[in-house]
Amino acid sequence: MLLELDHVAYTYTTRNQNVAALKDATASFAAGGLYAIVGKSGSGKSTLLSLIAGLMLPTSGEVRYDGAATAAMDLNRYRRDLVTVIYQSFNLFPLLTALENVAYPLELKGLKAAAARAEAARHIASVDLAEDLHRRFPDQLSGGERQRVAIARALATGSRLILADEPTGNLDEASGAVVVDILAHLARQQHHTVILVTHDKDIARQADEILLMRDGVLVRNDSPDAPASSG
Repeated sequence: MLLELDHVAYTYTTRNQNVAALKDATASFAAGGLYAIVGKSGSGKSTLLSLIAGLMLPTSGEVRYDGAATAAMDLNRYRRDLVTVIYQSFNLFPLLTALENVAYPLELKGLKAAAARAEAARHIASVDLAEDLHRRFPDQLSGGERQRVAIARALATGSRLILADEPTGNLDEASGAVVVDILAHLARQQHHTVILVTHDKDIARQADEILLMRDGVLVRNDSPDAPASSG
């Protein structure tokens, strides 16, 4: 398994109380798998994704990547090289072109500008974005085009683990379908592990496995229609 959650819990403290945002989550995610995490707002989905992304560490239990606990890893390296997140809001650099956005992580890894841009162009082509769009800035692209640039940038990091946080939330139905097809292809054909958080039941049904968050509890479920309390 590429990723394992072993009795993972996370508690945060407010002025008046301790809040158990995630309770004893255990799950495993294989290379080549497309996983959907569903649940209502406040159910713990964002906390779970943040723990997997290495943005914070569990209060108890372990998140393990390729057998190594994130708590024992260099989290900067983990976030830079091993896991990448695709956001609903795209999170592209507004003053960089599509090509420059995708080249950015490659240049961080030490590639010279020309080599980074050539590699970036290959990744952009892999998400079916026309070459004449490579030199446009994000605000000159449609939402679907921006999300494809974000996916290409995720591929440029070389990460095997791709997290997608409501990746179709700002897209129309047709653009959203294209994005989900790309993510499914990355999992099933290119052997990435793709974990997506979604409120869209039709998208969830396309996953190999659906996990339901309910009041901070993660449960396996084969139907996105199961009830989830607000938490």
